[in-house]
Amino acid sequence: MASKRKQRRRSCTSKYRHETAEAAWSEARRLTRRSGGRRYNAYKCEFCGGYHVGRPGRGINGRRSKFHFWETFR
Repeated sequence: MASKRKQRRRSCTSKYRHETAEAAWSEARRLTRRSGGRRYNAYKCEFCGGYHVGRPGRGINGRRSKFHFWETFR
């Protein structure tokens, strides 16, 4: 299992931090439009408390998970 320090480094130090969810979602929509249909989502970072933009992860069955706005801010 990775240490908390490694998890933080991997999850948030190389990403742009948005101060608000609205700013992150605006960027996610812009990236989705520019990428030709590849979906991007915004999520709240458990380490820095800010918001990042990323692609949905793969689920247990190897397919992209269904990622909904309301799941990111629970």
